[in-house]
Amino acid sequence: MTLKQEIQRLISREIAVIKHLYTKIPTNSMEYRPNEQMRSAAELLIYLSHCGVDMIAYYNLGNEEGANGREIMQAYRIKAEEFTNEQFPQAMDAQEQHINEMLSNLSNEDLQEKTVEVFWGETLSFGELILQTTVKYLTAYRMQLFLYAKMAGNLEINTYNCWLGKDAPKAS
Repeated sequence: MTLKQEIQRLISREIAVIKHLYTKIPTNSMEYRPNEQMRSAAELLIYLSHCGVDMIAYYNLGNEEGANGREIMQAYRIKAEEFTNEQFPQAMDAQEQHINEMLSNLSNEDLQEKTVEVFWGETLSFGELILQTTVKYLTAYRMQLFLYAKMAGNLEINTYNCWLGKDAPKAS
């Protein structure tokens, strides 16, 4: 398996788990927020629907020649604000498709050898940038979604839901 395939597999798995966790949020809990300064569940869904693609677009990885990464990222964020909660799975599918399109324009050599200076001052290979941002963002906010579902009243979910994206087997 190539580095690009592994990265795509990680992203795809995170998105699948996130979509599963979305189904576990009590339907009347979309405005739930653990604290007034934190995102609501609905706002978290909006963020999740674009946080994976943001840095890939921002650093123009795999975008067509001349495309402005900031404009692509901003357009994606604006579009994310327009979907309804019920459209969240489709928004995640669209994000995954966009990520895969951008990655299709990158070779394994690009991922390993080309570098970018990131906003926090380090120089990273394209591949490490995607792991340090896209994969970590999806994982971190997936965990937050799991906790929101649990705190909003779904006490049936557990680590199977959070890490495997499926319900735990029923005890016999």
